[in-house]
Amino acid sequence: MEKLPKTKEYTERSPINHFLFYNSGQKRNLKNWIRPLNDVISMRYDEWLERSLERDAIALSDNKLMKRVEEMKAKRINRELLEVGEESIPIDDDEIQEDSDNDQQKSLKWYYWRLNAWIEKVDEDETSKMTFDDMPFFDPRKKEESKFYLVDPTDQRGINCRFGMRGVTAESHCDLSRNMIALLDGERRYIIGHPNQCDNMYLYPRGHPSGRHASFDWSNPINWDLHPKFQDTLHSEIVIKAGDVLYLPTAWFHYIVNLNTNIQCNIRSGISYENNGVLKRCGFTLPKHKS
Repeated sequence: MEKLPKTKEYTERSPINHFLFYNSGQKRNLKNWIRPLNDVISMRYDEWLERSLERDAIALSDNKLMKRVEEMKAKRINRELLEVGEESIPIDDDEIQEDSDNDQQKSLKWYYWRLNAWIEKVDEDETSKMTFDDMPFFDPRKKEESKFYLVDPTDQRGINCRFGMRGVTAESHCDLSRNMIALLDGERRYIIGHPNQCDNMYLYPRGHPSGRHASFDWSNPINWDLHPKFQDTLHSEIVIKAGDVLYLPTAWFHYIVNLNTNIQCNIRSGISYENNGVLKRCGFTLPKHKS
C-alpha cells in the first residue's frame, strides 16, 4: 500500500450504500432526469482506508481495529492542520464536486476509491507502472503470464481498480466486453445473470445516463412487487475472496456487494458476439470489432 499515490484521487461518494453509474453527459437526452444520489469527489487513499476500516470496526465490534482507526484519524487531522493555507491542486474535471462535508458528515457516507492504470503511460506515470508491474497476469507485454486472462490483448483498456467499503453496493449492469476481475484483498459478493435475462430486468434504455443498468433497487422486496417480471429472472451468485479471479463474458449482468474493506482490479479484453441477438431484443447492440 506504500506504493499507492499520496494525492487525492477520483472517489465516488453516496449518502446511501447503493451506487448507480451514470453518464451525466447524456442527460441532455432526457427532460426530467434526476441524478442518482452518488456523486464524485477527490480523496486520499489513507482517508478512504480510515473510513472504510471504521465501518468494519463498528460492524464487528472490534475494539482493536477501532483503536487503529483512531490513530489513523489523529494522524490525518494533524496532516490536514499542517496543510492549512497551502494551495490545493486544481482538479480539471467538471464531474468532481467540492467536498465540503465535515468529519461527522463523512462518517455517515459511503466511499468507493478508484485508481486507473494505462499500459500506454507506464513510462511516464508511476501509478500505471506500479499497477502493471504488480499484476503481470494483466500485462499484455508479458504474454506467457497474461495469455490466459487477456483473450484479446490488443483491445485491453487498462487496469481499473476499485477500493470497496463494507456495504457498498453497485446496482446490476452489464459491460459490453469481456471482463477479468481479480480480488486482491477482502471479499465481494457477485450476483450474476446471463444476457438472455435482460427482458426481466427493467433496464434503463440505450441513451439513458444509466443505460444497461437495472432501474430499481434489488435489495428492497417492495420493488419486486412493482417489477413483477423480475421475479422470474435467473441468477447465480458467488463470493470471491483475495486471490480469486472472476471471468465475466461480454454483456453478463453483475450486481456487486462489498462484504468488507476490499480491493478489486479488472481489465477488459475485447468483445464476443454470441449473445448479440438477445441484447438487440432488449434494445442494445455490441460495438463492432476495431478494424
